[in-house]
Amino acid sequence: ALILTATIFNAVVIPLRWSFERQPEAGGSGSSRRNRYVALDSAGDLLLVLDIVLNFQSGYVDKGVVQLDPHKCWRHYANGWFIFDVLAMGPTNWPLVALGYDLGRVWRFPRVVRLLRLESNLARLQMRFISFLHLIRLFKLFLVIFLLIHWTACVYHTIVISEGFGINEFVAPADLEHAPMSLQYLQAVYFSTVSLTGLGSVAGPVTPLETLFALICSCLGFIMFAIIVGNIGEVLAHMHSGMAEFRNKMDFLLQFLESRRIPAHIQQKIVTHYEYLADRQQLQDEREVLDELPGYLRQEISMFLNYETITKVDIFKNVEPGFVNALVLKLEAAIFSPGEYVFREGEIGREMYIISEGEVEIVSGSQVFITLKRGDYFGDVALLLKTRRTAGVRCKTFTHLFSLTKMDLEEVLEDYPEYCNVMLKEAEKKMQERANREKGKKIKMVTSARKKYRDMQTAENNNAAGEQEGGAGATSDSGSLNKGGGGGGRRSRSGSRHGAEAAATAAAAASAGPNGGAAAKGGPQGGKEPVLARPAEAPAPASHHAEADG
Repeated sequence: ALILTATIFNAVVIPLRWSFERQPEAGGSGSSRRNRYVALDSAGDLLLVLDIVLNFQSGYVDKGVVQLDPHKCWRHYANGWFIFDVLAMGPTNWPLVALGYDLGRVWRFPRVVRLLRLESNLARLQMRFISFLHLIRLFKLFLVIFLLIHWTACVYHTIVISEGFGINEFVAPADLEHAPMSLQYLQAVYFSTVSLTGLGSVAGPVTPLETLFALICSCLGFIMFAIIVGNIGEVLAHMHSGMAEFRNKMDFLLQFLESRRIPAHIQQKIVTHYEYLADRQQLQDEREVLDELPGYLRQEISMFLNYETITKVDIFKNVEPGFVNALVLKLEAAIFSPGEYVFREGEIGREMYIISEGEVEIVSGSQVFITLKRGDYFGDVALLLKTRRTAGVRCKTFTHLFSLTKMDLEEVLEDYPEYCNVMLKEAEKKMQERANREKGKKIKMVTSARKKYRDMQTAENNNAAGEQEGGAGATSDSGSLNKGGGGGGRRSRSGSRHGAEAAATAAAAASAGPNGGAAAKGGPQGGKEPVLARPAEAPAPASHHAEADG
């Protein structure tokens, strides 16, 4: 960047000084300005010398291989741009100025020739700042246009000085002869711009020199017009190529949806999905881009993007790198919209998924069990054990997933059969842990139902004891009535206890599963009183069915 800055500085300042700067007088502001120019010239020359030295140590690409050998680098530069760079240095003014001599402004013109290396310098910037590729192209275009206008203005002002101010309408008016250099430069730039673009009117040439200059300006104007139209059109086309493709795809898609009479809410989901892809600049399929690359580059990119993701999966831990490399190449990216199901409960497992970005919910019916985020994975057990999905997965946000199909996994396992049993054991272990967790949950529900039943029975016994104490103080005249009533009361309390027992047992059975209802059959049937000698036996069938359901 410093070398590019020094090159542009010389291309602008050297013609400007040669055309507009008068010979400074000794002392005063002219001498001060001259000292500033000498300092800037010296700094620019030092940068160019440093560039020559560094080029001897800079590597180069030969047949796709970066050569860093010092001897090869020296020979490559010596046979290339070395002679050109030395000649572009020209006579160096600053050592002579230190000795009291000045070669003048004209001797610095060879440094302008360094502009021929502008293309290679900008190419290096483009490779270093790929994300600003379009901006660098626009900068190059505007730089060429500015230098063309600037040099034409300098040549025009030189003609004005040689012929004299105000001798005709083609040259600058006489009142600008003693004006500041900035005003003279603005008038020359205006004349140059109008002559090159043809936008505006200027007086026609009078002298042969003016006529020759006008003809050259006309030819340069045609060239500049072609450069502007061609380059700006190309740059803008590349900058908006993605949006143009998006609009074309959306127009075709909307026509298809309208012709097929797709419902409006589905159309809105599709449009939202494509707008998200356009915002993320992911309209082009990554697989198509990677397929155009050589195998080793495709594998290197896939390893960089997905290696950390695949090694987070438990069943893929503690395996050799070759196995992981083969799996990474099989991963396929997919994007799901909010509310969309990755798979539903009961489906056959043929893929496993790893979350790259976004959130998903593990659901069963209307119940949400857990929310998974970036780095989590799901579907691995069903993939290996050929079981049905025990729950569905629904996207909470726009979600980026990597999927691995059963077919791809089996293809990799053909080359690495020693990992097949290891992965199956890991999946079975995980399945057993999940079953144990479900069993623990259902046992806990049955225990809670038993406790609830005991509390209800204790409350019933306490109420019965209180009523008996109250009946002991009654009069003897109502004894027979109390006996009869007491028997009815006992029967009522006994029935209520048995009803509470049946209700608690039914609740435990219902919590344990659909088959747990069999436990409720211990309640009253056909007017017979239930046996209360073993109240803890009623929930036992529920526990058995809970384990079976798990």
